[in-house]
Amino acid sequence: MQKIVLFSASDEVGISNLQKTMQSDVDISNSNSKMAKFVKMRLWGSIKTKKSTKTYNSLEKGDILLFYQNKKYIASAILEDKEDNKSFAKTIWGTKEHSETTWDYIVHVLPKNFFSCNVDNEDFNKLMDYKKKFKPTRTFNFFVPKEENLKKIETKYGSIVKALESIGFNFGNSTDSKYLLLRYNPPKKRNKKNREYWSDILGKEYHYGKIPNYTKLNPKSKTIWFYTENEQIFLWGHGTTSEIINLPKNEFIAKMSNFIKFDEKVPVNQTVTQKIKELPGWNNFNSINEINKEIYDQINSEMNKPYEEYAEEIKNNPFPLAIKIETIERILRHLSSGKHIVLVGAPGVGKTELARRIMKVLPQAKNPDNLQVATAEWTRMNIVGGNDLKGNFQPGIVTSSVKKQEWLVIDEFNRADINKAFGEMFLSIEDLKIRLRDNEKYEGQSIIVIPEKFRIICTMNDFDKNLLLTELSYGLITRFAFIDVEPNSEEEQESIKHQILNKSSNFIEEDYSNCNTQIISYFNTIKNIREKRMIGVRTSRDIIRYTVSTSTSKKSEDSWKFLDEAMCDYLLPQLDRLDRDTIEHVKKSVEDNMSELKDAKYDFIKKLNKMEDQLARISNILGSDND
Repeated sequence: MQKIVLFSASDEVGISNLQKTMQSDVDISNSNSKMAKFVKMRLWGSIKTKKSTKTYNSLEKGDILLFYQNKKYIASAILEDKEDNKSFAKTIWGTKEHSETTWDYIVHVLPKNFFSCNVDNEDFNKLMDYKKKFKPTRTFNFFVPKEENLKKIETKYGSIVKALESIGFNFGNSTDSKYLLLRYNPPKKRNKKNREYWSDILGKEYHYGKIPNYTKLNPKSKTIWFYTENEQIFLWGHGTTSEIINLPKNEFIAKMSNFIKFDEKVPVNQTVTQKIKELPGWNNFNSINEINKEIYDQINSEMNKPYEEYAEEIKNNPFPLAIKIETIERILRHLSSGKHIVLVGAPGVGKTELARRIMKVLPQAKNPDNLQVATAEWTRMNIVGGNDLKGNFQPGIVTSSVKKQEWLVIDEFNRADINKAFGEMFLSIEDLKIRLRDNEKYEGQSIIVIPEKFRIICTMNDFDKNLLLTELSYGLITRFAFIDVEPNSEEEQESIKHQILNKSSNFIEEDYSNCNTQIISYFNTIKNIREKRMIGVRTSRDIIRYTVSTSTSKKSEDSWKFLDEAMCDYLLPQLDRLDRDTIEHVKKSVEDNMSELKDAKYDFIKKLNKMEDQLARISNILGSDND
């Protein structure tokens, strides 16, 4: 008899493993798994215990697997095979913390036999004749309903699959099932006539007429409710159509079941948005748009995706950042844990670009364009806000962002007088409440509650870090995590090449290759220089771009000349006011890796010599051999 097996994935490890190995394909082609011939599979595992061993041994191909999470069953699957393979399990999931225990008992599912769903726990309990509040809570363990319960629903519905489908589980059998986006505009975006006529109830009833794609909205349709703003797609939540009610005047109401509401105003990330807009028939103005299962599953997966799993997309889209993936993952872990962050690094290292990408990719950030550049003139008025001359409260950038529930990026954080501008706000961040002054009210409120998910991302030049940290009290410093952002020398050359060739139609691969000798010499040099003085990726990009550009337009001339010019104009200004040891280190790095520039016709080394002479004269005046 076909069995049902319940799996719980409600803790942090379970949620992560479910997303990585059951909601996503796993390449097992090079593993020691007996299923390696299938190349890609979906996997789940259970810890070996006396109880799980008995259940594991009873499993057979064709059994139904149901995955439970947060009072819902979020996926169903058909078992393809099983295996007891500890070494393979360790390769896939590792081990439990401080233990050699892993999830030895592995179940395999073909990707085509995995289905997303959204079934309320209580609906399943009613079907199985369980107590209303029953839930499978033994994480990573098997739970199999009694045979008598299975026989009862099989007799009533004709099969166990049909019984489960009756409450919203999906096994890919319905030819009527469609994946749809349903437009639901916020009240402020609807005119009075529409508000009075269309009687939508968010997540419960969708009122529509004979509009494009209306025939595709049927019982069992999988829907995601959305609206658009400045071509950005925002999501309300997702649910399954349970019934279509016919109304007069060729109108209909689609009733929803199992609707899950996302955080208010959740934007779709760039990657998924692009996939949606590339679909045949997509129309930004349609109330009903058809999508495919892949996009539907990806959206639902992304809504609960751990921050850390966005690292690859942040790093590589739209071009590879020359920043270590481990640094990006670390930043995302801080954000996930509830911390506001300060990205610290040399000018041009990629801090602002990284902050922008985080804002664009993480759905929780909501508004990718909410970026402000700090200035020395900032006061409380700019940050918290204050009353204008008419006595009306004007919100500052933080208060406004909190009210809109949008994350905020503050670029060049160090430019502001930190205590003067932010001192009061830091205390508010700690309490999650912005307390306005006695004569101030914002939209009728004197206390603005800060959402727990609100984050501030700041950028700061490392040259100013010590000064800034000296000025701040430790009480204020503890409100932020300070993360050093440094160039990844191993990836920098490829990243810059990608930026130069893909951002300009003026260059081709051959132009870049013609300067290969100079480019390799430059990167060897800059790697050595960074042992004493950090130089940003932007500086390297500007130097290489100038060298390639000028060498392309003046092919008869010397590429070393153009590299020398670029280093004088972009690199040399960053060496001003450095100590003699650092200048000597830079000079030696250039001479060791760019011996061509020793020639008297080039200026960079000559200007370094001039800097050394000036520093020597200053030392003599001060009567010291030191800097």
